[in-house]
Amino acid sequence: MDIKRRDKLDNMALYYQPVKTVMSSEQYMTGPVNYYSFIDELETKFDAIIIDGETNSRNECVKKAIENLIEGGIIVFDNFAVPRFDLAREYLMKWSIFNYPRKDGNTTAIITRFPNRKREGI
Repeated sequence: MDIKRRDKLDNMALYYQPVKTVMSSEQYMTGPVNYYSFIDELETKFDAIIIDGETNSRNECVKKAIENLIEGGIIVFDNFAVPRFDLAREYLMKWSIFNYPRKDGNTTAIITRFPNRKREGI
């Protein structure tokens, strides 16, 4: 896979998987591809994981994020309130979720790996 790493600061590295390296534009528009599995190749735990991009695989991305996030880490999930992500929300029910409604009607959620903290509206 074409995993990218871009170092920005002394204590931070940004890893990302360009969508077009694992699927054609036709595949991107028609169905899920296992592009979320690249995180397993990195063999590390993360402080923060951002879930955005290809929408058909976001439920699987949440599973992988849970497996690869440190205790106290965060997930930023774009368009969290979209009905097709019900399964992702179910995986995260015991986590602390803070939703931030946007002017365009979508919601971005910040999710923390502290299972017993107060939850704010979904």
